[in-house]
Amino acid sequence: MTATEVKVSRLSIVTFLLGLMLALCIEGPVSAQGVAKLIHYRSPLDDSMQAYGVYLPAAPPASADGYPLVLHGHGYGWSVSSGFSSFQKRWAEEHGWIIINLNARGPNFYEGVGDVETLNVIEDAAARFGIDRKRIYFTGGSMGGTGAIRQGLRHPDVFAAVMGVDGWTDYRLWHYHWYARTDCRDLIEEFRRPLLEACSPLYWAGRGRWAESGHIVDGSDTTVWPENGLRLRDKLYRLSLSDPGTYRYKVIYNPHLGHGGGTRMDVIYNYFLGNSLSLGREDFLVETTRLAHGALYWGRMEAFITRGLSGGLHAEADGPVISAFTSNLKAFTLYLGASPANECDEVSVYADGFFCYQGAPRAVTFEADLDAGGKVVGWHLRTEPPAGLTKTPELAGPIGDAFVRPFLVAYATDGPPGTVERHRLEAEQFAADWNAFMVHGPGVRALAEDGLAPADLKGKTLVLFGTLDSSALLRRAWAMHELPVEVRESGVIVHDPVYRDRRYLGEKFGVFFCYPNPLSDFRTYLVICNGRFFTKPDGTVPKGLGYDLEKLPWGYPDYVIFNSNQAELPHVLNVNNKPPVTCYEAGYFVEAGFFDEHWRLDRRLQLDRVRIQKPEHHSLIHVADLSLARGEDGLLAASVTVTNAAGEAVPTARVTGRWWGDGEVVKSASADEEGRALFPAPEGRAEERLSFEVVNVMATGATYDWTADAATTRAVGWASPRQLEISQLDRPPAASLRDSVALSVCVSNNSPEAREAVVRLSASSGEVLPAQQQAPLEAGQKRAVSFTWWPVPQSPGPCELRAEATAAAGDASASASCPVRVRIVPEPDLPLVISEVKADDIERGKPYHISVSLTNVSRDAEVQATVRCALLEARRYPAAKTVEIAPGGSATVEWTGAAEEPALDKGEYTVRVYVADAQGVTATANFAVR
Repeated sequence: MTATEVKVSRLSIVTFLLGLMLALCIEGPVSAQGVAKLIHYRSPLDDSMQAYGVYLPAAPPASADGYPLVLHGHGYGWSVSSGFSSFQKRWAEEHGWIIINLNARGPNFYEGVGDVETLNVIEDAAARFGIDRKRIYFTGGSMGGTGAIRQGLRHPDVFAAVMGVDGWTDYRLWHYHWYARTDCRDLIEEFRRPLLEACSPLYWAGRGRWAESGHIVDGSDTTVWPENGLRLRDKLYRLSLSDPGTYRYKVIYNPHLGHGGGTRMDVIYNYFLGNSLSLGREDFLVETTRLAHGALYWGRMEAFITRGLSGGLHAEADGPVISAFTSNLKAFTLYLGASPANECDEVSVYADGFFCYQGAPRAVTFEADLDAGGKVVGWHLRTEPPAGLTKTPELAGPIGDAFVRPFLVAYATDGPPGTVERHRLEAEQFAADWNAFMVHGPGVRALAEDGLAPADLKGKTLVLFGTLDSSALLRRAWAMHELPVEVRESGVIVHDPVYRDRRYLGEKFGVFFCYPNPLSDFRTYLVICNGRFFTKPDGTVPKGLGYDLEKLPWGYPDYVIFNSNQAELPHVLNVNNKPPVTCYEAGYFVEAGFFDEHWRLDRRLQLDRVRIQKPEHHSLIHVADLSLARGEDGLLAASVTVTNAAGEAVPTARVTGRWWGDGEVVKSASADEEGRALFPAPEGRAEERLSFEVVNVMATGATYDWTADAATTRAVGWASPRQLEISQLDRPPAASLRDSVALSVCVSNNSPEAREAVVRLSASSGEVLPAQQQAPLEAGQKRAVSFTWWPVPQSPGPCELRAEATAAAGDASASASCPVRVRIVPEPDLPLVISEVKADDIERGKPYHISVSLTNVSRDAEVQATVRCALLEARRYPAAKTVEIAPGGSATVEWTGAAEEPALDKGEYTVRVYVADAQGVTATANFAVR
């Protein structure tokens, strides 16, 4: 026997004896074959005691690496069981496996808290029993099948193989089947799409590049439609065609069986038996819509370009050369010390063909260079963390993310007794709902804020029920850092410096929102909750954030504002109407959204995403008409008509409007079949001092495109406020200092009389033409006015101009102003342009040939430049070349494949050429190998 064999033998004996001693020490039914027992552990999330069932075999582990482990996920509901079938016990003894019955902590489908706790159980079992990290498996049926598929594809670095039975994969099937509104089953609240996609393996199946995934699909299943499994099968099949040798996916289809009928434990275990995890991947692919899910193997996403759209990171090591390819990413990190190139003295990294690092294999973060249109034109090494508050994978929202880390629940105590009592009731109800759903026993307690210790505020997320008027803690946080959503007893104000504040005043308006906590130096979340909505049609059973907690991972974005007055927004049923869920709570939402990458309010985030994504079953809607009229009773009312881009009425619209001037009244209303919502003027007010504005519009299955509104404000009389308005028409553009930039503003005449407006755009530097423009406006008319700005040299980044409008009508005058924002992008370091890139089609076996023509646009300086080339699909990076170009001259640089290079395979190839010293000077071309 060799020394190695002796060592392995001794390790096996020691592991076996440790396992046997543990089996003898723990309580529970003991058979001659092994021990079945409930294991209790303390959850780090809410400090509650949780449990899982384990079968520990009497047999020793199969190797010195420890016991293979198979996790069983239970179906919908709550289950803590140490019961195992005779087949499972026999298998465990014969193969030296540990079998665990998970508890998902409620019907959350192993998402959110269920996802985190699954990984916690693995760590707990590894510490207790010794687990073979290369042989961890997951199976389950129904909800457990959903968990197995989600976990296997999300964590292919953890699970050697998974097999789900009748699990969900595509929200378009399961959301419509179980959660949607009864009157529009095919529609969703659009802010939920990125979150629903993040819960649906179909949308990030690519990250299962090295996963071993199995799915038993029962064709007569009416609980989980079989299309779930079949769609995922088709997606993985298509991926495997484009990437042979990967995306191994086994499907067992039983056309005549119903839900769960195809469960075969012998088939599942035998499938697991032949699979072992390879931890040292030469390449990986990760894709997701959420930064929290963006880490895999030796890479991590750090920031998206367009939030809400899926981002992708594919990295590959070929000796000391690392090739990374991105989609919708603004920043990413490579942990080169954990990559296959970790033993190289020096590595080279190319991102999307751009050379961006050469040095030791360490952790490196790269940030994209974006052109004026937001396109990636280069990558550079990030040497310092981003300035200011920034979303990170550890702290990026949404609200549900705050509950997958240690948190505590508190209520405000620095207000009137009645207010404190209301906050205490809301906090205690949330704690009770959490414990009933997630704990099934004692767990979270609602604490008075004045009893919290400083250490609690520093180390845990704070879920606070209160307002600025009633909470001393919230006022402390506000004094340190003003939050974008102001929560008062009198209502909620959304502070929007670009598109004007939105005021939801009245006790009926409630809010849930998350933000980095200033009290913890922004290391944890602050979740602010105020108010509840009614979950019964008769206006009873008020609930808050604890309502229907299975939707916590995908039901809420970064912030939600709701109206709890059922006279304004009546109760709406959801499809399944499962107890105790009786309403589609988003029917009360009047505004909901995400903050941008710097935790600032950006109203355009969703609008930009849907314009790019063009989701199915979705429409852009706007206010097609806003008018003031008197009814038959002589009372004044505002009429708001909402239509889609085709002019069709939107009966699912929820409109919030505000009368102000002589007092302030904010109400919401549901649109009728004609898409119209009515807002009677407040009684007893001086009408000549009143104005009406549309605060916001929401609709199931739609996104509010306020840029297309016919009008949003109407002034009643001569003394009404905001008779004239001016706003930036488009998203702040990007401009180069060498170019002019066109800027447009929109001027609106909200008064009942025609006006002649004078519009000016002023800048602290540079030149604006024309100096001013005349804009004749009929009553209720709006008009776009354009200017051209030539900036002068200044630091790249955001800058601000000022637009002003003045107008007169008789003896009355009005004025308005607004900021006009522009982003200055860095200029190329060298005055070069690429005029042409050519790459000829070739026969297989022939060398490639690439040429690029460059022009020096400077008339008085010679330029020396380094030009680089990359063949993206081939991961080939020919040597850089240096060229000197006279003032106003041109040069051609060429690359030809060397005879000793391996021949390119047949297919289509993309060539990227760029000037290494001139950011943004890049171009691509394509050629084919036939």
